[in-house]
Order: sequence, then structure tokens, then C-alpha cells
Amino acid sequence: MMRRVDILGKIRKFITTCDLVLVGLVLLLSVFGVVLIGSIAQNAGPATALQVRTAFNSQIVWLASGIFVLFAVSMVDYQLICRFYVVFAVLSIVMLTVVLIMPPLVEDFPRRWLYIPGRSSPTLQPSEFAKVFMLIFFAKFAENFQDSINRWWAIGIMLFTGAVPILLTVMQPSLAVSILLTALLLVMLFMSGIRYKYIIIGLLIITPLLLFFIYDIHREEHLIVDQIFQPFQLENRIKPFFGINVTPANIHQAEMSVWAIGTGGFWGRGLFGNAIPVPLAHNDFIFAVIGAEFGFWGSVLTIAVIFAIVIKCFIIGFRANSLAGRLLAAGIGAMIGIQAFVHIGVTTQLLPTTGIPLPFVSAGGSSMWINLAAIGIVLNIGMKPERKTMFLEK
Repeated sequence: MMRRVDILGKIRKFITTCDLVLVGLVLLLSVFGVVLIGSIAQNAGPATALQVRTAFNSQIVWLASGIFVLFAVSMVDYQLICRFYVVFAVLSIVMLTVVLIMPPLVEDFPRRWLYIPGRSSPTLQPSEFAKVFMLIFFAKFAENFQDSINRWWAIGIMLFTGAVPILLTVMQPSLAVSILLTALLLVMLFMSGIRYKYIIIGLLIITPLLLFFIYDIHREEHLIVDQIFQPFQLENRIKPFFGINVTPANIHQAEMSVWAIGTGGFWGRGLFGNAIPVPLAHNDFIFAVIGAEFGFWGSVLTIAVIFAIVIKCFIIGFRANSLAGRLLAAGIGAMIGIQAFVHIGVTTQLLPTTGIPLPFVSAGGSSMWINLAAIGIVLNIGMKPERKTMFLEK
């Protein structure tokens, strides 16, 4: 009886201290994603019908189990999780290394998934876990060495620990995740409180490299970019974005995505009964489905919900009672925001075509689980006593 009372007390405390608005926004977006995938499955052609219907059924399972993960993680003290920050960093690197060692499911296929031998489908995408694992490392490292964060050795450790997973994802290859991890590394370095002189030094190094990168892309005989990127990435994604080697084949996805969004008009074509011929519409191009089926208003509303989730994460972070909590909540908000920005940028042809899911909406078990778990961490941070000010101490 006492045990039951304790459990009820914990549930009551959770309800009264948890940010229910954030939970509601996340669940609303996640359920919306399942409905969209169901619509795509109903309209899918013979070639992709089985794949999308399987993804739809799997997404229901991933969401149901992911909701349990969200609430379970929210019950765990985030400071306890952060104590194992070194373990998470090592685990991230180990998982990404194992992916490269395992043979691919299909010959010449990217090595991005862990799978059970004998099964024909992937089971886990370590790069999804690496994002949050590295955020935990950066947040706790910055808190533990707050007084030394501007020393070269501290900055060097953060750069090295972030660079290893980035290089491992480049080797998979996974251009989208490597870009996302790079962006998160820079965001966490900035939020950790490094001096502006280091930021200026970084910009002075990065800017000439970017200019050289663009120059090398336009050369007929490349100096280095063909050593960094796989041929399909360079010829079918990066070059067409700069107007080089544009063919109907290598811009098909992007062109069809923009076309689909345009067909939605202001009010959209409605759910179901609308064939949308966009490859990977249930995953990498699901925002095009939103534009086609819900039109301009649906697209804006989706962006608004994602933006609200990001802002909620930042507010919870600014009010946290520890530096690790501030950095971790804000970092998770940045992760969700950057992913959404890249996904929408790709589907609207503002960015080069690269595969990155729309958080909480696109099909994908690893992505759904890790995003919901990340929100669980943010919720736990928000349950702690708040600071008197939402501004960082200097």
C-alpha cells in the first residue's frame, strides 16, 4: 500500500512540476508525423508501398515505446546522467567505429546502421545517439572545468572529442549528420563561454577554408573535395547546388519536392487520396508532404510548433540551476532546431540535398527514440529549482 502511495505521489509530483506544454507540443508533432506517414502509405505506388507501410507500422510502435522512454528519462536526475559524460563520449565513438567495421547490409551501401546478423533490416543508427551523447559530454565537461574553459587544453579536448565522431560519420558516409555534429560542436563551444577572441580566430580559419572549398568545387580537376566526399555526394548533391553538372537525374528529388509543396497552395490538397511522387517522402522529404497536403498554413503551423519546442528548451535551459543543465537543455533545443532547418532547407532547395529527418515527424526509430529521450532530459532539467535570473552568470 505504501509503495502504491509513493508511486501515486511521484506521478502527482511529475504532473505538477513537468512542463506539460512542451510534452503536448512534442506529442502533437509526433502523432501528426504518424498520420502523415499513414497518408503516404495509402498513396504509395507498387514500388514503395510495402516499404512505406512497414515504416508506418513501425512508427506507431516506435512512438508508443518512445513515449515511455520520454517519461522514464524525465524521472532520472539529469545530474546523474551527466556524471557518466566520459562514458557517453566513449560509447558514442565505439558505436560509430563498430558501424564502420560491420559489413554493409547491401554492397556499396553507406555504413550507418547496426543490425542483428541474419536480419535484412537495420536496427539501430548510432549517429542519432551520438548527437545527444556528445551534448551530455560538452555540457558536463564545461561545468567541471568552467574556470579553465578558455585555456587551450580545455578547448583542445572539446574540439578533439567533437572531431572524432564527425570524422567517423564522414567515413560512413553521412554528410547530414557530420554537418549537424559540427554545428552542435560550434554551438556548445559558444555557449560554454569561450572568449570572443577564440571565436574570431575560428572564423579567420574557417572563412578561407570555405572559400577554397567553393573554388575547388568549381575546378574541373579537384584538389581535395573529391578526397573528402563520395562521388555520389559530390556529383549528385553538392555540385548541382552550385549549378554545376545539373542533370534531371541528380536534381529529381529536390525538384519534385518543390513541385509537391507548390501543388498544396494555401489550404493544401488534404490527407489521403493524393499521390505525391517524391522519393523518400516518408523520411528525408516529409516536409514536402506537409506542404502538399496542408498547404502554406500547414507548413507555417508545423514550423511554429517546432520553433515553440526549441524556445521551450532554451527557456528551461536559461532557468536551470546548473551550468550543465543550461548547456544541455539549450544544446538539445539547438539540435532540434538545426535538424528542422536543414530538413526544410533541403526540401525547399535552399540547401544541398542530404538525408536528415524532420524531428518527431519523419519515419525512423532511432531518431524518434533519441529525440523523445532528449526531451525527457529537458523535462527533468525543468523540474529542478529555478535560478532567480534567466541570464547566465559571467
